[in-house]
Amino acid sequence: MASLYFLTLLPLIVGAFLWFRSKEIVLWEWLAATGVGLITVAIMHMVIYHSIVADECTISGQITKTAYHPEWTELYYVTVCETHGSGKSSYTTCHQEPRTAYHSEYWDIDSNIGDNHDISQRFYNEIVKNFGGVKETVDDHRGGLISGDPNIYVTTNRTGFVYPITAHRYWENPLKASKSLFKYGKAPKALESKLFKYPKNSDWNHSDRLLGRAKQDFTLLEFDRLNALLGPMKKVNLIFVGFGSDSDEQMGEYQEVAWQGGKKNDLVITYGGPDNNRWVHVFGWTEADIVKANLQTIFLSNQLSDNLFPQVKDEVIAHYKLKDWSKFNYVTVEAPDWAWIVVLLVMIGTQFGFWVYAFQNDIDKDA
Repeated sequence: MASLYFLTLLPLIVGAFLWFRSKEIVLWEWLAATGVGLITVAIMHMVIYHSIVADECTISGQITKTAYHPEWTELYYVTVCETHGSGKSSYTTCHQEPRTAYHSEYWDIDSNIGDNHDISQRFYNEIVKNFGGVKETVDDHRGGLISGDPNIYVTTNRTGFVYPITAHRYWENPLKASKSLFKYGKAPKALESKLFKYPKNSDWNHSDRLLGRAKQDFTLLEFDRLNALLGPMKKVNLIFVGFGSDSDEQMGEYQEVAWQGGKKNDLVITYGGPDNNRWVHVFGWTEADIVKANLQTIFLSNQLSDNLFPQVKDEVIAHYKLKDWSKFNYVTVEAPDWAWIVVLLVMIGTQFGFWVYAFQNDIDKDA
């Protein structure tokens, strides 16, 4: 995208012309216009670059503790100032006035991926029960408390019970900006309706990572628990996609095309066909492709059910390795055609404003 900086030649050339032809334009205004142009391109470069490479991936973890925050009332003081009199004889006095703030009760959870969420009382009670029922009293340091409970009540996981959660993380995907490197093209239009949209995982405690027939073959909660264990350990995001019994392996390949190979940490297992002639296609970014071949064998050799999860877990732990995306730092992010138009329009707008100022101020060559 460095080629965008050629647009800074425009204010340089225009400024030179105006400086030679008009006595109202002085040297520093010419140089300032060029500087404004350079700053404009630099800012637009940053904005456009991040808009092009911006991507999201899903990470997985589990709830580690839950807490009850009782209601309480806080007393605090504000400074109130009043002006007395008028003109030169006026004066101001200030004093402190008390105020109160009511804080309602709420319940929340913490996780091993750093996310915190508010939850309902009903869900809180369920977690407390499954975590062993022990509530630890913790001083909440509620300064200014005049009524209510000074403590919160925390329950940590003492039983190993797994409540899976997901979260989105931003990352820069340089391959999105490349016009040639690792480009998958597009799936045939006739098959687009049979392919699956990428799972959004918009509900933090219920993912969308079982698609199609996989929803019937596997239990979502147990699958999310599998991801909850593997996520923090291997940084992986497992997705299962099940096609119908009348499908062939090309559907798995086209699904890979539709998702452009998957996100940063995806490991996607697609399958379909009749049980006696099942096909399996595994894709995802990883430094160890052997995990794909071994997962394919597991899915071809066993009945599809939650009983597969221990084998999948052991295989991912043994062989999966997250792709080292720093290897793609050499990829040049190329500016799309629309970027040139946007930067040019912004450049014209900022330059127009600057030159209006330059012509209307009182500075000229005779000054």
